[in-house]
Amino acid sequence: MADEPYFLEIEENHLSIGEAKRLVTETLLNNGIKSPKGGWERASFLFGPPDKQETVTFQKLFSIARKHGVVAYIQGNIDRTDDIFGGTFGISSPTMAFGTISSSYAGFSRILKPPMTDQPVEYEISEDIMFYREEICLFSNEYDFTFCTRYYRAYLTSCIALVDAFINRHILLYKFRGQNSQEFEELQRTSRLEDRLELFLKVSTGKDLTAINGGAEWIHFKNLRRLRNEMTHINSPSLGYSITEFAEHLNYAKKGVGGLLRLIRQLQGKQSLGFIEKVRTAPIIYFNEITHKADGKHIIKRRK
Repeated sequence: MADEPYFLEIEENHLSIGEAKRLVTETLLNNGIKSPKGGWERASFLFGPPDKQETVTFQKLFSIARKHGVVAYIQGNIDRTDDIFGGTFGISSPTMAFGTISSSYAGFSRILKPPMTDQPVEYEISEDIMFYREEICLFSNEYDFTFCTRYYRAYLTSCIALVDAFINRHILLYKFRGQNSQEFEELQRTSRLEDRLELFLKVSTGKDLTAINGGAEWIHFKNLRRLRNEMTHINSPSLGYSITEFAEHLNYAKKGVGGLLRLIRQLQGKQSLGFIEKVRTAPIIYFNEITHKADGKHIIKRRK
């Protein structure tokens, strides 16, 4: 089916030209860099420690932001120094000569035998979301849709898993730091995600659910949770999908996961993180209405 047209198509970039320029400019200003006299687009900036400083042009920051949705160098520093998600790193080893490799963080420890890998969960799951979105589109021209729908199910699971992982990282650190309150104790016992979010907001921001449930972020999150639950708690004898709906569902992650987590970070008085921004700015996916013709000259109309 390699020559057949794709029902689902993904944009190449995370951001438009205007969005990328605006993101880089705002990020530079928010991190103490003043507007240069000659204008942003001609400017260069120094990043890194004094003995290893690197000169980076605005154009390079713009190109990376447009392609990946994050402002390089600055976003990495924000991530590393964050009081919740900073201070962790990944390790992988194919060398079986090592007996075991151990890691520990905030009272949690793990011992793994090589070949092994141990990576920060939020970065792995956010990359899963991005990967599954691409694969769903890649296999949307194989008309049994086996791999397309398989990756779709994995995508839904990953979207909800990332929200859970975000909450759980806070719980781990709060518990390690000795935080104690009735609401925090209840948060650790609660399993229903919407209840967890309400308790988590009270513990981490002093706000209630009304602080995040009034916009598209909450609507798209609820849609994703409903779709995930329908897949998890299967009551029908078959798995049926309308591929026409997939583009809309795949675009829910932008606001329903990335946007929701960014909103929570704002309520916490903190800047957004790289794994959040990659999902929030994920490339738009379109559905192609295809009229198949016998001569192979199919008629294709693109829509979200």
